[in-house]
Amino acid sequence: MVIGDIIIFSGKSLISRAIQKFTKSKWNHVGIVYDTNEKYVVLAEAIYNGFKLKKYSKKNIEKMLKKEKIKIKKSKKTLNFIRTFILKYLGIRYSWFGIVKIALKILFKKLDLKGDNEKTLICSETVSRILYDCSEGYVDLEREFNKTHDFITPADINKSEFLYDILNV
Repeated sequence: MVIGDIIIFSGKSLISRAIQKFTKSKWNHVGIVYDTNEKYVVLAEAIYNGFKLKKYSKKNIEKMLKKEKIKIKKSKKTLNFIRTFILKYLGIRYSWFGIVKIALKILFKKLDLKGDNEKTLICSETVSRILYDCSEGYVDLEREFNKTHDFITPADINKSEFLYDILNV
């Protein structure tokens, strides 16, 4: 696992299950590797209190991988200045309303909802924006899924043709 790898999570909390149900996917959360060493992985992720850096032990990552609670993906395109682009989003508040808007958009396809352009973030939106920024527009999930970054889901990231699975930590 290296800086820039994507980790997609499958959780069991009430919110995790709601996301899984609405998106018809096992996956409900995503982050991007900011740093790694022999013992730890530092993941950049949008969680309940904003876009943060969070440390995970490699042993825990390996356990989750074996239990298929996470999936690790890598970009087909080289990602440049990834830490710089991650730092650009650090501290931005979490978008609880963004989750609701995605659910409404799924339920009512014709509903014309707009994003808030980085004022608040959800996990998959942030990863989508970072991938776009550090690939110089090559990894364009907006174009691939025909929706703005604000409406990209962990399920979309899992299905992206721009990413491929890696099997080990």
